Amino acid sequence: MGVSLKSWPFMYLGRLIFGIGEETFLVVNSALLAEWFQGKELAFAFGLELSIARLGSVFNNLISPILADRLDIIFAFWFGTILCGFSALCVLFTLPIDKAMEVHIAKHCLKDPLESSVYTIVD
Repeated sequence: MGVSLKSWPFMYLGRLIFGIGEETFLVVNSALLAEWFQGKELAFAFGLELSIARLGSVFNNLISPILADRLDIIFAFWFGTILCGFSALCVLFTLPIDKAMEVHIAKHCLKDPLESSVYTIVD
């Protein structure tokens, strides 16, 4: 919005809010990955998540200048905003899946008392 309004203070405020949200996202994402995976799978999940994040940065660095040159710089910024909104919708989609998995684990698995994150599936 700061770009559309051509307001530097608004741009700085948006960057500040984005930065705070990004750090919160990283903490929550790490907690979810640690809950869903363990051992070598956890390391792979963290590596895959980091790789996808870096690919997103590369995609942004390649596509944004093209959009700014061919269309408009404001469109390039709004395109990024739309992608962030889509990402937020994907998170909202995964919340019920995570909740259903927690219920399934509570009903069908026994937690090993010595290992806080190890479950034994029982049917």
